[in-house]
Amino acid sequence: MKLPQLPTLVFISALALTFCASCKPNSEKIQLSPEKVAAEHAAAWQAKNKTGLAALASNDLDKAESDLVEGLREAEACGPDDPRVAVSLNNLASLYENKKMYSQCASYLHRSRELFRKAYGNYNQMIPVTERNEARILTKQGKWAESIPLYEEAIKAMETQKSRDLVDVKKEYAEALKHIGVAKPVATSEPKPASKASKQANK
Repeated sequence: MKLPQLPTLVFISALALTFCASCKPNSEKIQLSPEKVAAEHAAAWQAKNKTGLAALASNDLDKAESDLVEGLREAEACGPDDPRVAVSLNNLASLYENKKMYSQCASYLHRSRELFRKAYGNYNQMIPVTERNEARILTKQGKWAESIPLYEEAIKAMETQKSRDLVDVKKEYAEALKHIGVAKPVATSEPKPASKASKQANK
């Protein structure tokens, strides 16, 4: 079943209230409580975020951008430091990565990370995710050296959190090290093959 678009419903409701007020100038104006307004913005954000991500998944980048940008506006209406803003920025960064708008993408990821940190503290699982994503964006810009500190911070946090993405992030980190000419072993959770000497000793 197709869900109604909440921003359209809110707009129609507001228009109806204005029309009624103009018909009955002596009646009291209807005012929504701050909690009700915040709930409507939150619902509108959820709807736009959902349709934006669906459009992104189907590679409809224009639709995705329109909905995700509108979602960001709804999130910011909930408060400039609301965690929904961080989520919207992270999702827009994914969109701009697809559009190869890397500078915009890195900026959004950095801001997203700071908002996640402010909302949930330094150990939230989204922080290393945004660090890894920003590091990857920097490598796409050829900024290999700048990506290294972000990869290292992401790896440190993901090891503590036992992230499923840890092995892939370590591979990306090793690739970045190669591009700056640094030979540094990167430990993974995969077992190392036994050397010839150890095999002979075990015989």
